[in-house]
Amino acid sequence: MVEVEEIKKKYPGADAWQMGDSPELANELADLIKKGIKTASCGSFASYQQEESAPRIGSYNIILDGQNVPVCVIRLISMQLVRFCDVTEAFARKEGEG
Repeated sequence: MVEVEEIKKKYPGADAWQMGDSPELANELADLIKKGIKTASCGSFASYQQEESAPRIGSYNIILDGQNVPVCVIRLISMQLVRFCDVTEAFARKEGEG
């Protein structure tokens, strides 16, 4: 099993994190990302403002499953500020969660 620190050697500055609010959801979302089904994500502007380090275009992220095991590495290639009422169906489909 590859450890987070080993992956960070290849991707210096990468953050490692889980998606979701439970180990089960983290497993499900990590699997969707790994399969290329979930190719987008979103969050509230207020939550981004509270983060220690804001997401940066071009940054790498190590996606962990519900047991904090690395599943894959993703790269942030674009970011938009959009009002909730303006989120498109195409974007919602890229979220890959049904």
